[in-house]
Amino acid sequence: MVRGFNRDMRLYLLADGLSGFTVDGGIYAVIFNLYLLRLGYREPFIGSVNGLGLLAYGVFSLAAGWLGSRFSTRKLIGIGLGVMALGCAALPCAEFVAPDRRGVWLMATYVFTNLGLAFHTTNGAPFLTEISLVKERPYFYSMVATSWSLAGFAGNLIGGLLPALFAALLSTSLTEAAPYRYALWLTPLLLLPAAVGMFTMRAVTVKPQTGALQQLTLATGGATKIGMLALVRFLFVMATGAVLIFLNMYLDKDLDAGAAGIGLLLGAGRLFAAGASLFAPILAARWSKPNLILGAAAGAAVSLLPLILFAHTGAAALSFVGVMTLMAIRVPTYAAYAMEAVPPGRRALMSGASEMANGLGFAVIGLGGGQVISAFGYRPLFLLSAGLTLVGVWLFARYCSPRRPLRSQARDRRTVLPIDEPKRIPTYQ
Repeated sequence: MVRGFNRDMRLYLLADGLSGFTVDGGIYAVIFNLYLLRLGYREPFIGSVNGLGLLAYGVFSLAAGWLGSRFSTRKLIGIGLGVMALGCAALPCAEFVAPDRRGVWLMATYVFTNLGLAFHTTNGAPFLTEISLVKERPYFYSMVATSWSLAGFAGNLIGGLLPALFAALLSTSLTEAAPYRYALWLTPLLLLPAAVGMFTMRAVTVKPQTGALQQLTLATGGATKIGMLALVRFLFVMATGAVLIFLNMYLDKDLDAGAAGIGLLLGAGRLFAAGASLFAPILAARWSKPNLILGAAAGAAVSLLPLILFAHTGAAALSFVGVMTLMAIRVPTYAAYAMEAVPPGRRALMSGASEMANGLGFAVIGLGGGQVISAFGYRPLFLLSAGLTLVGVWLFARYCSPRRPLRSQARDRRTVLPIDEPKRIPTYQ
């Protein structure tokens, strides 16, 4: 399948994979919070750092979407990856900052890193539509999700092993911060080539070609449509965000899993997600995108039940695998669905609003989750986040599903294009 993609598609898969291996789900998912714990910080501060970074991600995403509608999405993605590399290089230097300024340094560098991540991810979906034909997009979206999951799986496994490796090389203990610092410093070395790769792509122009056009008619329209789709995504990420931000701390502090065990568990979830994302286009064709989105979001909330009910590593693993598998199906399907729901001229805005909602959702969980954990514990937080995701499921079913059933459309083998979108033939200059 990859051999059928053009050069720009393959370069984007590589860049997105390196992002997933390092910051966006890989090494950072295992190491970052453990590094903060080794520096002496606790859940309220760690949740605040994560929440503030993700809040910045949400705010910057809207600006990134606006810029993407006016400038080259390819160059903005490259700039974003470069900014991520600079932020990741500066963040572990916190140990060399005066103790009274260390917290500010950690927050500022993490915000800077998320600024780059916002430029990268927000412009990703519009960029994919620019470099692919309509018939290629369902498979390309699933391949992007698959490469991201596989890269995250590798990053989780390697990230879990790196602290022990550096502890042995430095003759120090895993209770010290130094092994985690050196592990984090590997990430900018990988992100810089990804940024360079985006700038080596050839410029793309498109030539229109007539084709059958059809618009998705939702219960809402205009700006309200964009706002409702963004609100639904905000609620969808609650269950996922609680797990992605706090599960490694829960495993480390309450279940004593250790960095290697945490990396193995998180890696297993990414591996299952990689396999599941390949089936997203097939399932969407069989059940329709809206039905698949509803089922995946509701299933993610239900998947938290073992984690809520049982304080056991096996229960945590089962919940994480379920959440990650269903997220891998929902995210590319939702991205494609949102792009089809708006005219081409509003796609960058839709992507920016969606990523802003995604960042704000993670920020709310990060900022509020630490306080909930301090007052009630980890499992009540997981229960609350599952309930909020189910509210999002209800809102999507009520306001964001097409007015007409899509089952007959799902069985139609003809390609259906969003309104005002011609078939695009990439021509390289």
